[in-house]
Amino acid sequence: MTIAFMRHGQTDWNLAGRVQGHTNIPLNETGREQARQAAGAPLVAQTEWGHITSSPLDRARETAEIVAQAMGVSLGDALDLLIEQNYGEAEGCSVTELEERWPTREFERGESPAEVAKRALDALHLLEERHGDSPVLAVTHGAYIRRLIATVHDLDYGDVPGILNASLTIFERDAQGDWQATLINDQPASEALDLSPQKPAAPFAGFVALGDQGAGVCSTDGVCTV
Repeated sequence: MTIAFMRHGQTDWNLAGRVQGHTNIPLNETGREQARQAAGAPLVAQTEWGHITSSPLDRARETAEIVAQAMGVSLGDALDLLIEQNYGEAEGCSVTELEERWPTREFERGESPAEVAKRALDALHLLEERHGDSPVLAVTHGAYIRRLIATVHDLDYGDVPGILNASLTIFERDAQGDWQATLINDQPASEALDLSPQKPAAPFAGFVALGDQGAGVCSTDGVCTV
């Protein structure tokens, strides 16, 4: 079965390098254009999606609405399991503040990495159970997708590249029946997960000052705000 996770389009908080988490920040105009472009990408446009769903947060929901409308496909109900990690007291803060106040990434009234990983795996299993062999497109969030990749590949979170806005990450079962990412950020997972000395791993949190890639809201090192 193929389950494709698309990160939502850009928001103003992405652009400012602020932590979003459960805070319900809408898409900006760049984010809406990213969603339209994603809908027209060959891999998205040429797949007969059996179901399209999203996180309930507005930035993911609107991205999914734009994609579904462009493809002429009905949008299914939002799925709570797809919501971004809850960063608790860290939501809304800057990169610098997060690094200073939460160096261990233990967020007051937030969600632990293990809880996010379990929820993301539960989403994969639920979507598979509900939709069988029919391809599913789910619009969700950057840290959520990154945590799921780290979990299924047994990697440190920092060894997974930041997830670009409106990019596609595909999960499929391998010959042993285990979930694996086969596509990350619109490129083969074998390339995206290249951890050779020439390609340094991304920092754990994925929160860095932004580079020039405004459309992707990532630095040139490939790490992104959530």
